[in-house]
Amino acid sequence: MMSEYREEVFNLMNSIVENGEKWDSETLLCAKGFCQTIQDFDFNFFLIIFGNILPQATILFNIIQTKIFDVTYCNKKIFDFLNHLKNMKNDFDRVWLKSEQYHTDLPLRSKRQRVAEVSVDRKTNYRRLYFEIIDVLISKTNERFTEITQLTFFSLLDFSKFEQYINKFPTNAMDSLKDKYGEYFDFAILRINIHELWLYLKSTGLSDSLPQVTKLASLIVTIPATSAGAERSFSCLKRIKTHL
Repeated sequence: MMSEYREEVFNLMNSIVENGEKWDSETLLCAKGFCQTIQDFDFNFFLIIFGNILPQATILFNIIQTKIFDVTYCNKKIFDFLNHLKNMKNDFDRVWLKSEQYHTDLPLRSKRQRVAEVSVDRKTNYRRLYFEIIDVLISKTNERFTEITQLTFFSLLDFSKFEQYINKFPTNAMDSLKDKYGEYFDFAILRINIHELWLYLKSTGLSDSLPQVTKLASLIVTIPATSAGAERSFSCLKRIKTHL
């Protein structure tokens, strides 16, 4: 990420500026622009903020895409991400000081007002902006994943846990399915089918031999990991048509 290689990027751009005779005018102009941007206080302020957020968001995204059958685990990781955002609220002074350092530690100075001369009111405005960014992210994360706890029934098809299910059936997951889609399933048969799926996992013709599990699988593959917005409605309909 840019936040990790900021100094290296600046050194590269600065070397182009210092050896301008070796480069075409467009490249030289872009390099000068990058050098000024990298020294800009606003740029560094946001770079530090999102440099602390995006890596954690990427980890969460990958977990939800690959571990969605384990809803409990996914929910824990969402909770961890929200805690990370909340803990960032204690870091404003550190972010501010680091932004000041980034703004002044390079040989080419921006013509903008020096950070040392920034008024208290301006710092207060940056503090307000900092908290607004975090609050919006917390709100949107809660909004986006508000229904994930209702998808505990996904674990009914978590093949890696089928051996555990033989000894202890996941009644919580079954109850979750009953609460959400109870009218569509024969649960007595479904419970037997799930056990049979473990025994015949490698067999073919599951649509005929295990109809209730097939119905559950069809339901799971047509429900996205997060609530679908209007812009995703057509892709959801396409998946339903494909799998059902």
